[in-house]
Amino acid sequence: MAKAKHVTKYKNKINVRGKKIEIWPADMDVIQITDCPLTYLTQFNDIEFYHDKLKKRILELEKDQNSTHRFDIGGSKVRYVHEWGTPEAELINARATSFFCQAVGRTDAIINESWASISRQNEYLAAHSHNGSVASVVYMLDPGNGENKNGLDGRFAIVDPRAPGCCNLEPECVTMEISPDMNPGSIILFPSQLVHHVHPYTGTKPRITLAWNFTHGD
Repeated sequence: MAKAKHVTKYKNKINVRGKKIEIWPADMDVIQITDCPLTYLTQFNDIEFYHDKLKKRILELEKDQNSTHRFDIGGSKVRYVHEWGTPEAELINARATSFFCQAVGRTDAIINESWASISRQNEYLAAHSHNGSVASVVYMLDPGNGENKNGLDGRFAIVDPRAPGCCNLEPECVTMEISPDMNPGSIILFPSQLVHHVHPYTGTKPRITLAWNFTHGD
């Protein structure tokens, strides 16, 4: 595992193949999904400038066994977004870091882990949480082309008794999921300890997300 990286202050813009792109555009509309614990969702609308190159880079790295871990049912995990060395990766890494810093009111963000998840047909992520981190961020790069007959195909969901939104009938008893719509460019932030999962994916093209676990200097 790569060493945790202390993230210094980013510039306001990053040059992506000749175009200077704002890390956090002024018109970002951040939605608070839950208030206890705090969970946020927002959407980037300039994805045409970096998504295609980012997807290409991830699929290239997936072939490198030194960068990729392959799960039996969970797809591929391509590690270390902050070490990929492309302007598109630098931009999305800066955006995830900025989201964390704004959410927790800190500037000393540390990336404990970062990776891309690639799911193919019939793959899914079992329910889990992340230890040793303050918050996790998930970015939807490509939701794929699943049939989505039941509305759950490849969906990210939180299922945790500590989240009141999951316990609509009885406190601390999970009877429903928190599963916001995530389109290309959507990014969600939630406490790392919340149990979450990804429903089985039925599509024929790769479903790709990026994720980070953050903590801070204390």
